Amino acid sequence: MKARYLLLLPCLAVALSACDSGKSDTPTGSTTASTSGKLPARPKEIKIDNLDPCTVLNNDQQKQLLVDAQPSAGGQANKDCSFHKSSTKPYLSYLVVARANEGVEVWLDGTRDAEAKPVDAAGFPAVQVSKSDSSNLGCEIVVDVAKGQSLSVSFSQITDPQPPVAEQCANALKAATFAMQTLQKK
Repeated sequence: MKARYLLLLPCLAVALSACDSGKSDTPTGSTTASTSGKLPARPKEIKIDNLDPCTVLNNDQQKQLLVDAQPSAGGQANKDCSFHKSSTKPYLSYLVVARANEGVEVWLDGTRDAEAKPVDAAGFPAVQVSKSDSSNLGCEIVVDVAKGQSLSVSFSQITDPQPPVAEQCANALKAATFAMQTLQKK
């Protein structure tokens, strides 16, 4: 049964990252609000051109996120890595995508069918991305790391019942914050 859920992860990862469709399949929470314009300035630029996303969460951070499996590099055009809790239910997944050719501004300019709520990830401006249809497929945080570059961190629970959207977004934000703490030390 666990293997069947793990086979669904690549599909879920593509749905959450919205790489090809220009849309995000992340949920809309009651506290999500549309925003336009600019985010606050980032404290510094962290270029991610050569980033291995499997290195952004250290062992201690992975334990705090309940990750119990080795990180797994994916095959998207953007570099990505999955972190899983797969030994006991509920099964969880975090997907980290280094978007070296896409900044956070694509979520703020109205071209995507999604809402973006400003959040903060370890002092870096970010957006919590939610799709307008209220689907409950996880939550994505997109962090402004450098001009024209972003780091996306998604959370999803693979087993039902799904936790509330606010809890899913809190998990995604916790992982994004950990990732930014790690990147600032590199």
